[in-house]
Amino acid sequence: MNQVHLTDEQLILLDGHVDGETQGLIDVAKLRLSTIEAMPQCTPAEAGFIADAVREAATNGILICKSADLAKCRVCGEQHTYAIHTRNGKYHQKGSLNLDKPLYLRGVELADRFVNVKGYPHLGCCKGCWDRIKPLVSEAVKDIRAEIHRSITGTQPKWTKYHNCYCTKCDWKGHLGQLGLLPAVMGGNYRGVCPSCEAKNTLFASMIRRDSDSAHFTVIESGTENTKLYYL
Repeated sequence: MNQVHLTDEQLILLDGHVDGETQGLIDVAKLRLSTIEAMPQCTPAEAGFIADAVREAATNGILICKSADLAKCRVCGEQHTYAIHTRNGKYHQKGSLNLDKPLYLRGVELADRFVNVKGYPHLGCCKGCWDRIKPLVSEAVKDIRAEIHRSITGTQPKWTKYHNCYCTKCDWKGHLGQLGLLPAVMGGNYRGVCPSCEAKNTLFASMIRRDSDSAHFTVIESGTENTKLYYL
């Protein structure tokens, strides 16, 4: 096995001659290159970010938009700095960099992930770059069947993503949006009732379980969920 680093232009030369996983990388590279060609007003880094946002929405069914700390912006290349020591210490001098206190860039994260590392978003950029390219991202993803956060488009999402699930009592299979509602302990409601046998997810028993594969999800038109109420 050999590991090499290829540019997008070099990578697409392997199109159709590799395994499925590598072909997925090639398809992403082709999308980035086509986006760069279609958006001459953007830098290659901006166009690449937009292409990755399109792929994220199409592949994972959702684009979020939340504040994030960045060690480096992938679009403009700006990097974080460090605080300055304000007094002399045993191992440092006044005015030197305090490497224990990084001053992260403020930015956004668009990818919805369970695990996140501070400073290293999965699909993020600094606030300045985001303010500049947000309208282009909004235009690029407007026709994708995916849940797009309202702060990206300016409107409520047309689609809602739900993870697939199944009932351990009756073997029903569907998605979380089809579950009936139960009152939560601290107020509000949560989805936890099987629409087939009415088995309930409670504090001490989980009858309905989410599919362990995060790639298994359903995207439906917003507002078409099952809204039947159940009470314990």
